[in-house]
Amino acid sequence: EVSAAELSAKHVEELMLELFRLQDLKRDGMLEESELIKLNQKIAMLHHGMDADMEEVHRKYQALFRENLDEDGNPVSFDTYREYLVRVLDGVDRSPEAQEMILEQWVAEAESARAAFMITAMRSASDAEFLEKLHPPGTPDIEPSGSGMFCDPEPGKQSSVQSWRPQVA
Repeated sequence: EVSAAELSAKHVEELMLELFRLQDLKRDGMLEESELIKLNQKIAMLHHGMDADMEEVHRKYQALFRENLDEDGNPVSFDTYREYLVRVLDGVDRSPEAQEMILEQWVAEAESARAAFMITAMRSASDAEFLEKLHPPGTPDIEPSGSGMFCDPEPGKQSSVQSWRPQVA
């Protein structure tokens, strides 16, 4: 019989791969420094609005990538990324159940950040290199409704931003 901890450990492995796939914006099987930076810039925009300091986010995640993944900023494989994640997760909590919850939150953040690419008001010129893979021709943009970009949906209706899910290869 499989224990809850063993099931959680298996799910942790699946979540690490899912997080890697979500951060691999170009869908080429490698994580690039620019992908990590861009996704985290979208997360900053979701948390802090259009006033988020994109240069600060750039500096932070470029340093993280170079200090922990590749010192020259070269793309890394899942194996390299996984080794880094294991170190981070073990440093926070060695419990597979806790690691599972942490990764679930990071996956949700990455999904939201990918969805932000579809919101025209949140796009920037530097998104162009990722949009072809994230936003195939014919895919509708998400336009904010109401008076604010992050307004609540009408009672009983779900926001199109909340319901959009990225395709994961």
